[in-house]
Amino acid sequence: MAEPEIRFIGDMQRLDVKPGDRFVISMSSLVSAHQIDRINAVWAKFTAGIEPAPKLLILDGAAKLGAIGCEPV
Repeated sequence: MAEPEIRFIGDMQRLDVKPGDRFVISMSSLVSAHQIDRINAVWAKFTAGIEPAPKLLILDGAAKLGAIGCEPV
C-alpha cells in the first residue's frame, strides 16, 4: 500500500529559525497514532543532517500549549 501524500494547501512563508528552536504542528482534529508516526518519519527525513536535530511537538484536537514564567524564590 502506498503511503499517503502530504500536501500543504495555503501560503508558505520563510521562518527565521535559530539553533535550538523547537517546532509545533497544530492539528484541528484528533490524529491517530499511525498519523503521528508518519509525521515524525517525514520530519526526521526533512531535518536529516541538522545538528542538533530539531524537536517537533504535535498538538491535535484543538489542544493548546502555553507557558508561565516565574522568578526563582
